Amino acid sequence: MLADQLGRRIKRLASRLYALKQAKDQLTGFVFPQRVTFLCLSDRLLAAPSVRSYARGCPRIYHWAYSPLDDPFRDNSEFSFLSPLPTSPEPTHLFLASHSRSEQHVLVKLVQDNYGVQVHKTLARAGLAPILYGFAHRYELPTAYVMEYLPPPNTDTGWITLHEYTGSQQMPPEKRPELIKASLDNILRVLSTNSMVRGDLRPNNIMIHVDPDMNPVLDATGVVLKVVDFDWAGTQGQVRYPVLRNDAWKWPAKINEPIVAGMDRQLVDDWWNKMQG
Repeated sequence: MLADQLGRRIKRLASRLYALKQAKDQLTGFVFPQRVTFLCLSDRLLAAPSVRSYARGCPRIYHWAYSPLDDPFRDNSEFSFLSPLPTSPEPTHLFLASHSRSEQHVLVKLVQDNYGVQVHKTLARAGLAPILYGFAHRYELPTAYVMEYLPPPNTDTGWITLHEYTGSQQMPPEKRPELIKASLDNILRVLSTNSMVRGDLRPNNIMIHVDPDMNPVLDATGVVLKVVDFDWAGTQGQVRYPVLRNDAWKWPAKINEPIVAGMDRQLVDDWWNKMQG
């Protein structure tokens, strides 16, 4: 079962299973006819119904088609789950999927409550977040957001979190800390210009593009960073810090207080200065 912090889906499932058991008990002793005669309306054999297979450990409750947002595959916006994301902890809310026509891998994230769609789209259009293709929604269930997949480095370039890249030690010059800081400043500038906040702009929510030897991949603007996970994101002053958060970090405001302009900068400067010693 998908994670449900409020327990609402568990209660609904329990009531439905109970009703199913009651119905089954009422059918006990009912004798079904051993032979049934069908009226044949055609000599042609009916086509066997198609059976869709399901990937192990993946949801089976979502429509395969999703509503497109910034989607290059608008003529056929469908996906199929492949597996839980291997790097995601259990129970996971991140899944690897495949686009039905292009067979391109995409990432599907299940979100129970708020998701900063506009913030995600704004950073993605600036090349600072994965492309958000669209979403699939079922009543009273988490929304499935379909987005660009950032694969890890193998024999080619790939993506790791900034936390994995920097570690807990001071970064040596070859890790290009000055270029990383410039890219972080650019992310903060785009957010501020659009009166938006990210809320949880920590190293584990920032991906860096690296080569197989873990050296940063550079483009015309410097080190390539992309922000992920927009659960706390939104317009300045209209989103709040959640009740559940890691209190080992020095947050700019208390639980349930608004996330306002300058707080993303304050959080980034705090952990960046500690990282630099």
